[in-house]
Amino acid sequence: MPTAHQAMEHAAELQARGMKGIEFEVKIPGENLDLDVLIGNDGHIDYAAQLKDVDTVGGIKSAVKKISNKQLLGALG
Repeated sequence: MPTAHQAMEHAAELQARGMKGIEFEVKIPGENLDLDVLIGNDGHIDYAAQLKDVDTVGGIKSAVKKISNKQLLGALG
């Protein structure tokens, strides 16, 4: 639940800044993308975020490794 809450808060911040086309939990397995929040425009991804909940400094390293090795391997363009 913490990551879902982060996604909602992040999307609310983006929306407050006037961003449009916000989407949640977009998975594109054929392109190796797993995005928690994105801003899309005519099929193009203008902004994307993969969010993680961590409890320790070591958790940051682990989360970044997981993101880079498994969730953001595809092209965002």
